[in-house]
Amino acid sequence: KDGYYVKDVTAHGPTTKAPGSNTNSVDRLPAPANVAITATSSHSGVYLAYCTGSSGCKLRLWRVGAKGALAIPGSANPYGVSISAAPHGRIWAAWYDNNTNRVLVTRTNQKVTRFGPVRSYATPCVEDGLLGLSSGSAGRLDVGLECVDNKLHNAEYVAQAEVPLKISASTTKVKN
Repeated sequence: KDGYYVKDVTAHGPTTKAPGSNTNSVDRLPAPANVAITATSSHSGVYLAYCTGSSGCKLRLWRVGAKGALAIPGSANPYGVSISAAPHGRIWAAWYDNNTNRVLVTRTNQKVTRFGPVRSYATPCVEDGLLGLSSGSAGRLDVGLECVDNKLHNAEYVAQAEVPLKISASTTKVKN
């Protein structure tokens, strides 16, 4: 019965298994990685990011108690995953790709029903990137990364990821 399980420890509710999690998915993220969990001020509930899949890891974002979970796009080869609440009810997701030594970042829409584009950032790491995220009321994401650098030393890095500006045309006409 391996998998990712949650239980509200303040209530006497049931223990619930995350959709699609099993032995193969649990073994896909490293043992030292933190559990990727967050809540938002705009939506009730708690969100969990985790692996699914029997061959390789496919990251999912799950609102605890929901019947299904959202696929996190472009999340092949994650070594670690982290999530954080973002402004207006959105959720940031980031993971370290051990094959490319890059950090990938994406954010949900306000309803947490889909993800925006995935942004990729090069790192000075050669392996084992563990992430920590923090987001405030601004549109930026603070990223902390611990990894093995190209001199084979443990190293820690911090950076900020900005939300890309998106402008789209509207069919609305303005009359004066």
